[in-house]
Amino acid sequence: MAKVSERVSSYLESNDNCLLEPDALTAIALRAVRFYMGWTSLEAKDLESDPPFELSDDTDISDSEWSIIGPLFDLYAEKAQAISIESTQVMGVMQFGRSSSEIQSDITVKEEALPRLAFNADPFEIE
Repeated sequence: MAKVSERVSSYLESNDNCLLEPDALTAIALRAVRFYMGWTSLEAKDLESDPPFELSDDTDISDSEWSIIGPLFDLYAEKAQAISIESTQVMGVMQFGRSSSEIQSDITVKEEALPRLAFNADPFEIE
């Protein structure tokens, strides 16, 4: 298990070319986790807790959950960075990497596959 903030820090350490601020990446990670939670619950989520569960950068995410959420987070972060770079083209900055529209098509594919990947049910026997 690792906190969302730790996952973001790990991403920043492994991606030297990331131009996004840590706060922006945390918001992107929370967006990806929220999308995942639309299809299944987190292992760390306690429905009986007091105060009620609240998604934040201190939320624990297991490695198995991150194996599904991580690729979507990577695409969201790549798109946010592409939009930033595309907006600087007017100032003569040369674009590198994929365009935001190219990345959006990959995001759509990943978002469509996520419900199937996130589905989890206990096995049962039909007699």
